Amino acid sequence: MSDQTRTSRPIELDPVDQCPPGGRLFTLALQHVLVMYAGAIAVPLIVGGALKLPKDQIAFLINADLLCCGLVTIIQALGVGRFGIRLPIMMGVTFAAVGPMVRWRATPSSASTPSSARASPPACSACCSRRWCRARCRCSRRWSPARSSR
Repeated sequence: MSDQTRTSRPIELDPVDQCPPGGRLFTLALQHVLVMYAGAIAVPLIVGGALKLPKDQIAFLINADLLCCGLVTIIQALGVGRFGIRLPIMMGVTFAAVGPMVRWRATPSSASTPSSARASPPACSACCSRRWCRARCRCSRRWSPARSSR
């Protein structure tokens, strides 16, 4: 009898897990898209202006940026094989590369610097971050709060 009373009660969701009403949901979605769009076009505008690119090339950068943001958003939201977190998110660009790009343009000797010298710091950081992530994943597999409480 106690099993029957447990199943007859509706499951109460935490307010965080509930879906908001349609009007509020649309407003929040529109806000999310506008913020993503503003962030996505800001980086090409800043970099293109710092590099003194013509307006048509800046427009090309913006178009390429929006296309890449859209493709990566689809991959993340829907998932392709092992890739994608399958959550309703929007991917954008990072402002982390803006400073070095603008600095390279401001440095007079940057035009004579070989391309490999410019590409080596990002390649090195990508290699180190991959190793750090693997080490971190191994550590997290060995210890977790669930395992330590037993």
